[in-house]
Amino acid sequence: MFHSPDAHVHVARADMLAHGQVMLVPAPPGEPPQMGGSGGQVDQSLHAVAFLSLALLDTGKPDAERFRAVKAEAASMGWSGSTRYFPAAGTGYYFPAVYLPHAAALWAARHLGLSMKASYRLLVATTLAVCLALLAAAWRVRPPGLLVVAIVATPMSLFQILSPTLDGITICLAVYAMHVYLDALDTPPAPDDWRKGLLFALCAFLLITSRTNLLPMLALPFLLAWRKPSRALWVIAIGLALATLAWTLFALTATIDTRLVRAHTSSQLIGIYLRDPAAFLQLLGRTLGDAPILEFYLHSFFGILGWLDAPIARPWLVALAALFAALGATTALQAWHKGWQRPPAAQPTRPVDRAVVLALATASCVLVFLALAVTWNDYPATKILGVQGRYFFVPAIIAASLWRPVALRSQPRAAAVLQAGLLAAFVGTSMLALVGTLNAAYH
Repeated sequence: MFHSPDAHVHVARADMLAHGQVMLVPAPPGEPPQMGGSGGQVDQSLHAVAFLSLALLDTGKPDAERFRAVKAEAASMGWSGSTRYFPAAGTGYYFPAVYLPHAAALWAARHLGLSMKASYRLLVATTLAVCLALLAAAWRVRPPGLLVVAIVATPMSLFQILSPTLDGITICLAVYAMHVYLDALDTPPAPDDWRKGLLFALCAFLLITSRTNLLPMLALPFLLAWRKPSRALWVIAIGLALATLAWTLFALTATIDTRLVRAHTSSQLIGIYLRDPAAFLQLLGRTLGDAPILEFYLHSFFGILGWLDAPIARPWLVALAALFAALGATTALQAWHKGWQRPPAAQPTRPVDRAVVLALATASCVLVFLALAVTWNDYPATKILGVQGRYFFVPAIIAASLWRPVALRSQPRAAAVLQAGLLAAFVGTSMLALVGTLNAAYH
């Protein structure tokens, strides 16, 4: 339980919503500084179990021993019916609707009288079901490409999908959103294009308001409206931009975050870097020029599980990175070999549109660093701390979605066998790394 980073905060935010508290509120008087900022009221039992898991992180006990203690406490404790303040400032930037599956599970668990352990399991099952439903819906729109499947199947991604945080849902929602979008972009104009545009806009709103670095996605509906001139699509694009920017500004000004004592607020740091963008570029250059940091990004993209205390072994990392590179090479070969392309009715995305989407994905990666620079670092800083490889999952999915699979019958048999073999090897290696690492750490 609570084996994923910040899982306790996400579960608490969901419980606030299940109790009817939509927005976070300032901490009540008397709370210590590290407990200050924005938060809300959660059930006393949930509060106790969540903070027990945090307290045991600092005891030096092995992971398995820590989590057995948390599970034992959770199994013996039911819902108390009384509430207590829980700090959750980090979730104040997220639009509350993204927590609806979590809140529904906790609401049901409370009314069913389940223990904390059983409630947590129901929560995990619910979020997993939502993730699988999103992936199935995406597959119905159009088959996923090799790299999209590989990204979703990394040990880190699977670990997050199996955890009751936001990462799993945002990963799967991004896959679905891009499949809907590219299906609308790559097909001839149709009367229902506005429906696809609206569906994408709703998905994009949830994604951007839970991952601020995805703000470049706001340009995608405008690209669609330009390609398929329609008043409805222009209205949807403008409406999405206004709603998203309004929420982002509101959350930035309304959220009180005192977890990290700094000389500047996030708003002040944004102003500093806007006035002196060269300072941010130099900071970014120093960060990306650090070899150990880059290795950490690679490792945490494929799998540093738990609270960054259960990394997959280095042989697994090397194997996954090599297989991922091979899948990338196969995808590039498919795109280059015109004889393997699909029929004209399902042609790949136009080169100009592909360049725009790739540029937006790249910009989203850069904004990961900017978001952490203004929320988790002070000024001046020598390097941007707090960035993890998993933060690049959604930008990677946006880019990888451009390459849809080639029909097997339109390519040589040897190429089809190689493609299937590489993907099977990657997924199999990923599953072995995930299960082996979790079993060693927690069981």
